[in-house]
Amino acid sequence: MKLHGAGFIVSPEKAQELGLGTVQGLERHILPYRNGRDLAATPRGAMVIDLFGLTVEDLRDRFPAVFQHVAENVRGEREAKVGGSKDMEAYARDWWLFGKVRQDLRQALEGLPRYIATIETTKHRVFRFLDASIRPDNMLVAIGLEDSAAMAVLSSRLHVHWALWAGGTLEDRPRYNKSRILDPFPFPLLSEAAKAELSKLGDRLDSFRTERIADVPGLTMTKLYNALERAREVETGAGADPLSDAEKELHSAAQVAVLKDLHDRIDRAVFDAYGWSDLAPRIVGKPGGLTPSLRKSPDQEAAEEELLRRLVDLNKARVRDEARGDIHWLRPAFQKPRLAAKAPQPATERQVEAELAAAVAPAEKIAWPKDGLEQIKVVRAALGDADAPISVPDLDARFKGGRKRQDRLADLLAYMSETGMIRAQEGDAGRRFFIPM
Repeated sequence: MKLHGAGFIVSPEKAQELGLGTVQGLERHILPYRNGRDLAATPRGAMVIDLFGLTVEDLRDRFPAVFQHVAENVRGEREAKVGGSKDMEAYARDWWLFGKVRQDLRQALEGLPRYIATIETTKHRVFRFLDASIRPDNMLVAIGLEDSAAMAVLSSRLHVHWALWAGGTLEDRPRYNKSRILDPFPFPLLSEAAKAELSKLGDRLDSFRTERIADVPGLTMTKLYNALERAREVETGAGADPLSDAEKELHSAAQVAVLKDLHDRIDRAVFDAYGWSDLAPRIVGKPGGLTPSLRKSPDQEAAEEELLRRLVDLNKARVRDEARGDIHWLRPAFQKPRLAAKAPQPATERQVEAELAAAVAPAEKIAWPKDGLEQIKVVRAALGDADAPISVPDLDARFKGGRKRQDRLADLLAYMSETGMIRAQEGDAGRRFFIPM
């Protein structure tokens, strides 16, 4: 939810003053509220006034104290900004409602007891369940799934590595862009046994972290996952220093060994669900899975590159399935009534093969411009068209002519990487470049 008015946020005490607990129906409009800091650190206990579904007359007649509060604390701020844009005019007109009321999200959460959330920009990519009554801040990514198996898959090394590769960054913190990460991510097709196992692990992971944070004074989700990464570094020899006495005390109180075991079991179960158990020993339990890290062995780097290749290939296979009308819905009861009619109709085998052939046909080579700025533009465009990180020779092959262009390309890529326009990835195959999404 994007509020466009801090006056919507109230303390539990203020909520009681406004009538929560005594005025009938108000419990549907003053609800718990969470932002990124609440999930990463300690929840503030904030509540939010959510008046979606009420006309201004309804609000005035049914909840006069709330009307007074929002009129005093939101309306003036909204009206002062009229003239800036059409959005601002709409915000002033509907001053008692959030700026972005997120009707699609509300529909997706309707009837669910809980949903999955992650912080959009954060050091550690952690997913957790939130009660359906909680309104999420716009810097959280809310996922309309209450399935514990889905929680386990999202929390696995496979999805987190995909997210680090496909997502962008803000300063040094990975950013979870749902259209770049979640939408194209190919979830595994689970057998009943695999779903039962992952559901059990997903629920246990969520409840264990909640219990430890509640029981250990000062412990937060960020501190818990900092400790997990340190434990992996030390265990695998990637850390320069052993644990300090303070770290040992925290690891014991937070039961970090239990958290590590849960994540390792989830990782192995998800690798098994995809049929990629061969990669598990080279990736599971190693450092750098939850945050970007340079402390990886060449074998781990190679295994992670292979993992990405397989996920991209699986994504392409799912596109082929959908072209045939075979759609693997994540939440069929919700999605099919709304989306099935808009989905691609089944195509003939010949149509599918023709589309695939066109998709993989060699692209026409790009002319190499003389101007330096234009060279940067065409290099960036070529990187954007690539399906995966690309080496200098492979990138050079996309351009016409020029026997001595590779040195110039290498210089351009180094400059673009240093200025943040693109990112570099080291591996057994050498240095490769890509655009952070």
